[in-house]
Amino acid sequence: FGGIAIHDRGVIIEANQGLTAMTGFSYDQLIGMDGLLLIAPTHRHLALQHIESGYEEPYEAVGIRNDKSTFPLEIQGKQIPYKGKVLRVTEFRDITQRKEYERTITDTEVKYKQIIDFAVDGFAIGNKEGVIIEVNNRLIEISGKRRDQVLGKHL
Repeated sequence: FGGIAIHDRGVIIEANQGLTAMTGFSYDQLIGMDGLLLIAPTHRHLALQHIESGYEEPYEAVGIRNDKSTFPLEIQGKQIPYKGKVLRVTEFRDITQRKEYERTITDTEVKYKQIIDFAVDGFAIGNKEGVIIEVNNRLIEISGKRRDQVLGKHL
């Protein structure tokens, strides 16, 4: 699990070790803190809307650590009964590694596309059903067709 906080309209009343490790705040610092302070000002309004509306799907924001450094964050909250009240439990997930993987994949896709597009020969990629899912510019030139006339056709 990531960092978990139980809060009452944003005020943290319970937190786990994961949240202290992720944010650099001690347990004692977190208890009583406005949980919105763990979120960058540019994303606080969205987080507040989700708290007020009871939104329960994960969403991305930017987190702030005790040392003021920031990191990509995924947040997911849910209303729960807690000691006779209805409060909100929220999980904070540091998604730095996921974002790095996404950047690597995107960079690889761009490089791959550039290699294919600058090839001297015409090039097409088909899926396992034999449907063309990608072509390079040279194949379009050779065929005299538009890209949309080639993509989706069978090899």
